[in-house]
Amino acid sequence: MMQPYFRYFLLATLMFLWPPTILAAPRFPASLDGLQPSGLRPAATQGGFTVDPTVRETVRLFYNTVYSSSESVDAGWNGDITTCQAGTTSSEHQAATLRRVNWYRAMAGVPANIVFDSEFSRKAQQAALMMSANNRLSHTPPSSWTCYTADGAEAAGKANLYLGNAGSDAINGYLQDAGSSNYPIGHRRWILYPQTQFMGTGDVVPINGAARANALWVFDNNMWGPRPSVRDDFIAWPPQGYTPYPTVYPRWSFSYPSADFSGASVTMTKGGSSINVKQESYVTGYGENTLVWIPAPYSDGQSWAQPTADETYQVTVSSVLINSQVRSFNYTVTVFDPAVKGADFIAQTISGSDQVTVGQPTNYAFSTVNDAQGYQWRQGSATDYLAVNGAESGIGDFVATISSDYSAVSTDRPASGGAAYHLAHPQPVDQVLLLNKTLFVGPAGSLQFSSFLGYATPGQRALVEVSEDEGQSWKILFEQVGNDAPESGYTTKSILLTEYIDKTILLRFRYQHTGGSYYPQTTDNTGWFFDDVRFIDVDVADFSTPLMADTPSTFTFTGVNVGRYLLQVRPLLFGDFPGEWSTVKTVQTENNGAIVLSVSRSGNGAVTSNPAGIDCGTDCTESYNQGVTITLTATPANGSTFAGWSGACSGTGVCTVVMNAAKNVTATFTTTSTAFQSAAQTISWFYAAAFSRTPVPNSSLAGYGDIGGLVFWTQAYLTGEGALAAYRGDVYAIADFFVSSAEFQATYPASLTQEQFVTALYQNMLSREPDAGGLAFWVGRLNSGVSRGVILADFTNSEENRNANLLRKAALISYIAFMDADADKTITPEEAATWLAAHPDLDGAVVD
Repeated sequence: MMQPYFRYFLLATLMFLWPPTILAAPRFPASLDGLQPSGLRPAATQGGFTVDPTVRETVRLFYNTVYSSSESVDAGWNGDITTCQAGTTSSEHQAATLRRVNWYRAMAGVPANIVFDSEFSRKAQQAALMMSANNRLSHTPPSSWTCYTADGAEAAGKANLYLGNAGSDAINGYLQDAGSSNYPIGHRRWILYPQTQFMGTGDVVPINGAARANALWVFDNNMWGPRPSVRDDFIAWPPQGYTPYPTVYPRWSFSYPSADFSGASVTMTKGGSSINVKQESYVTGYGENTLVWIPAPYSDGQSWAQPTADETYQVTVSSVLINSQVRSFNYTVTVFDPAVKGADFIAQTISGSDQVTVGQPTNYAFSTVNDAQGYQWRQGSATDYLAVNGAESGIGDFVATISSDYSAVSTDRPASGGAAYHLAHPQPVDQVLLLNKTLFVGPAGSLQFSSFLGYATPGQRALVEVSEDEGQSWKILFEQVGNDAPESGYTTKSILLTEYIDKTILLRFRYQHTGGSYYPQTTDNTGWFFDDVRFIDVDVADFSTPLMADTPSTFTFTGVNVGRYLLQVRPLLFGDFPGEWSTVKTVQTENNGAIVLSVSRSGNGAVTSNPAGIDCGTDCTESYNQGVTITLTATPANGSTFAGWSGACSGTGVCTVVMNAAKNVTATFTTTSTAFQSAAQTISWFYAAAFSRTPVPNSSLAGYGDIGGLVFWTQAYLTGEGALAAYRGDVYAIADFFVSSAEFQATYPASLTQEQFVTALYQNMLSREPDAGGLAFWVGRLNSGVSRGVILADFTNSEENRNANLLRKAALISYIAFMDADADKTITPEEAATWLAAHPDLDGAVVD
């Protein structure tokens, strides 16, 4: 008789999760010592964003693309607290953290081009380890601390510090700046400080119960430099314009350089009604001088409530003393839900024929999106989704992202059959079952499932969510909040998908912990159970890989089979972040008796057909009657060889195709002239000079890999057409492109002076310091306006450099590239050794 009572006691046991802690931010340093960036940094900058916050749709897209892309990125931390190994996190996690920093800066209107310096990050990693290992925060940690290092202690004094969160979550925490000691919002002020160009991040993400930690190095040697241009003159958070509610925090702030806010006041209204505000004590010493206040009804540490409609606030900051002048500032902030499209949203649509002929290329136009840098389109097909996911056969069509302490399939509490899905919180992190299908919603589309919510606190929520942008952002379809008591049994939930008719969506079931206490048990009446998941008038869509649109408003579709096709388009925003897919354009393809054969060529040569029709060169597309057999013959031009077919044919002989459907064939020709060898060697020299490496051709020879780069640039130099025409015969244009690459910038940063750049060329390419005459010559050319690309090309071609060992290696590389390109042949180490023996001038050229 004791078991039921004991069982209930376990189920009623709550876990209390202490909130993350954040120490008061570091103040201005006494000097710039130790703040000089190392020059070592990731090749790609996750920033450079600009945004107009007065346009709701722009901000909504900015949040749903850039901000959302930095959510829930796996840290991949490889350290160990028990052995004091700081480790590192994944490059993706660091990039996500950097994107979050630059997202906030762009929204605030300050330069959003922060770069993480590798040395700053290395030291910050040591600091984060110390904070986690000692389960406390300090900007001046004593040497008696566990895992103490001098580098970690240095970083602790120059970094924002967070215990309990890491990565992008910690950046949110710094912007929120909750806690009684953070009323000056120093962490926020450092992240939004306009002069800063370099930061560093350290993140510790243990899986053994120790606290997560972040150290964000926020000082660099630009600290006392001139203030760059900012969008609004002042810096406010939330900024004027539209701000997504998840990034609005109780402490509002207004910053202005060298302003005196000691006598300033702030007033706020909402819908014409005054709002009480609590002004925090005015403190200087962190970034720009700042006024801080909390509007009613909020208090420190709370989350901003999800608005049911856009909320507009008028803010007036008065009696600000600037350069002995008293000034006032007025601005408007609109808090909105980024999951809700506003009045300025215009759905992207595709226009064009509803019926097309199989094999016939057809142009389609699409509406454009403000701020798009490009567009992608895709084609697909759809089949009825008749499956009922009930867990009897296991996880089914779901993909589970859950804690390892339990199973997402439970036989303890099925609604029907022998099993149900179960999500619980053994750890207070999101538990997710993602439906591994792209769904195409019909006019009567709906979702049905059986649901049972057991013991759950108000901080535990059962959610069904939908995404229109392949999981970058999610909108809630169904929500149930715990109330510390289990339901009496299963209930059937039915959700109409009217908003998503003719759209493609992803769907997930998520059990969320929003904070505070939670039930950690995984037994049969704790957590969320659901069963019998089914859809009505919903298809499963299968799409091809997205392609870039032909123009900023059109793409070309060719159906290869009879049937129904789904066409969609989406914008690329703020660089290359994909937006939402458009409404589906449904196209029916029909066979009118004629089928299209399309031939394309790579390199120099011609393709002809028997029966006649294809003469490519001039005519590369032809229609044939169904069932006709076509023989294609490839003829290389002088100086080229035929490398082979791809597409509907393979091999190097004649190509025979039967026209039972539209066919695409590609003939590849490879240049074999001595011009190729000469050009390949020149390009090889550029690789050696620009990147201190070879282009590593396609060979099993140790140290070599992909031939693609060398052959690509060699052919661009010899025969470049279209987008590559600018490089045809122009080594300087190719050198300029190499100079603009991230890999070149990592070795020769743009910040180098002309003297430093030339010195680095001598050191890296000739392994010596420049002589005075040489330095003066090359610097003089640069100062006269000659580009660094031209200098790279001319320096590479200098007599001393041509005799350097690195370029002897390049000669070998160009030979191997020529052999591979000529005969599609892999060069073995033995063959390379034989060739080297016959060329003693290249002895020792192989790079191990």
